[in-house]
Amino acid sequence: MVSNFAFLEKVVETHDLLYDIASTPEIDQQLYRKYNLSQNEIDFIETKVQAMD
Repeated sequence: MVSNFAFLEKVVETHDLLYDIASTPEIDQQLYRKYNLSQNEIDFIETKVQAMD
């Protein structure tokens, strides 16, 4: 089952993320670290995102 929900990141509350100077892949990596995702979870996300391009 695939969820239609995604996490919404509140920019005003995330001073630990560098949105203004980072590229999209760098932001992705920051979010993966912030939420302590496993490599399997990251691979799953990357596969789904790639499929949507």
